[in-house]
Amino acid sequence: FDRVGLTLGHGVDLWHSDNHDWTLVGLAAAPSTPVILLLEGDWTGSAQDLVKLARELSGTTRSGRAPWALDAAARRLTRTLADTTGLSAVGEALLHFVVQAVPSRIASLAVATGDGELSIVATLGYPHGLVEHLRITPGTGVIGTVFQSRTPLVVADISESPGLDRQRSRYRTNSFMAIPVLAGSEALGVVSLTDRIGTGPYTAEDAAAISVLTAPAALALGRE
Repeated sequence: FDRVGLTLGHGVDLWHSDNHDWTLVGLAAAPSTPVILLLEGDWTGSAQDLVKLARELSGTTRSGRAPWALDAAARRLTRTLADTTGLSAVGEALLHFVVQAVPSRIASLAVATGDGELSIVATLGYPHGLVEHLRITPGTGVIGTVFQSRTPLVVADISESPGLDRQRSRYRTNSFMAIPVLAGSEALGVVSLTDRIGTGPYTAEDAAAISVLTAPAALALGRE
């Protein structure tokens, strides 16, 4: 499965095991999570039709994600978080899944602290030590504003957005987004992403994808 998952793509292969033939139909391959449809018996004679079926089943969105991929990722994240304790560990697990759903070089998770401010508890792409003592007041800056408004912020080009800080020397792109982590009407934190990998800026579709993953994360953050 590891070998086929990396190479099959939208293709068909025959697998013989324990005197049984299985037809393997690739629905997705690296760099996406490999997905393989198994059919009992030898159906390689219908390979052309099976490849057509595979393309229909894995029909992707504008960003290249299959429609069922996010639900599967959310289920995996839920299982991961069930065995994860500590705010930092929960945040690191969430960011790991987030940058797989929306490939990005830099990500962070800020959560509300007991004193009413926000603290960044997990980072990806830069050392957490750079921001571990930073405190963010709700309503100030990008993270504080998104936390207070409970509304995602998606910026395609910061240079064309009046009022936003343009000092982004550490970043490679001008696009970023910040998504609130919500438990009902309560905001628990904010996931921030920048330096999207690939062509084009972040989109509303990307924000919706991250929101799917923040749902199980909200349960874990509330528990912690």
